[in-house]
Amino acid sequence: WGAEIHGTYASTEMGASFTDCCHGTGGHLIPDLVAIELIGDDDRPVAPGELGEVVATPLQVTGMPLLRLRTGDMARLDVSPCPCGRTTPRLGPVVGRKHQMLKLRGTTVYPPAIFAALQEIDEIQNYYLEVDSEFDLSDRATVTVGLRPGATLSAAAVADRVGSRIRVRLQVVTAPASEVEARIRPPGKRKPVVFFDHRQAP
Repeated sequence: WGAEIHGTYASTEMGASFTDCCHGTGGHLIPDLVAIELIGDDDRPVAPGELGEVVATPLQVTGMPLLRLRTGDMARLDVSPCPCGRTTPRLGPVVGRKHQMLKLRGTTVYPPAIFAALQEIDEIQNYYLEVDSEFDLSDRATVTVGLRPGATLSAAAVADRVGSRIRVRLQVVTAPASEVEARIRPPGKRKPVVFFDHRQAP
């Protein structure tokens, strides 16, 4: 439709949202509504621009006050002035959920990065990702894709194209799109389930 697309980030618990301005450089913080921190694995704040878990303290929620709510979302905070003139920090895109982080042969990957790469391939109709523990420091990921009718794209070609985006090669399997659809839309689910995590909980 030719419409401009802007990102937003929010949750019920925060009672506030972070919305892109016309420059699209991240969701602006409204400091009267919420205080935001980004923390690393050691639970300490990360430097601006570094990836960390979003931790929120809503300032005007009275029914259920919360202090340092760990959202599980991974993002970056930009503290540089925005071209729009506002000087409050901006929250970058959420790259994934902390518990879904994958360790693949020395590379850290979040499922949304894999899904974004798959969505750029026109021949793919649907897909899902399965993850198992290979050993303590590495996971094993398999992508199953359903191809559109008439598509001749090979599994190796999909692996190459996705690997060029995420910097690690995944195992890719092709299957009839109808079988993939049946797997990702189980009974009782409104949204398709495209991530299956078979790793053992710590």
